[in-house]
Amino acid sequence: MGHRLRVVSVPFFPYMAYKKENADHPGGPITPTDSVDKRLLSTVTKKFNVSFENFEEPSRGFGLAKDGKFNGMVGFLQREEADFCTMLGATADRLRILDYYKDLPF
Repeated sequence: MGHRLRVVSVPFFPYMAYKKENADHPGGPITPTDSVDKRLLSTVTKKFNVSFENFEEPSRGFGLAKDGKFNGMVGFLQREEADFCTMLGATADRLRILDYYKDLPF
């Protein structure tokens, strides 16, 4: 595989479902199970020759802003600790710091 990307996730079925590799370790590695985002990751893997390192957001939070800094998945993206995240709704605060994709070219 080509480049390895870090993906932060929270469980939000049907968009994202996963098994934790270590149930006693919040924020650890996960294995996505059948869900919308799992199928999307599989397609991207095949189409663009990349692989993914999937991990859970420890508090299972999407991301709220406080004094310009985010927690949750958005915080991981803001601090550049993840390359992208799975399902995440757009808010005015998030749109100020994140780029969202509308569709994929395949």
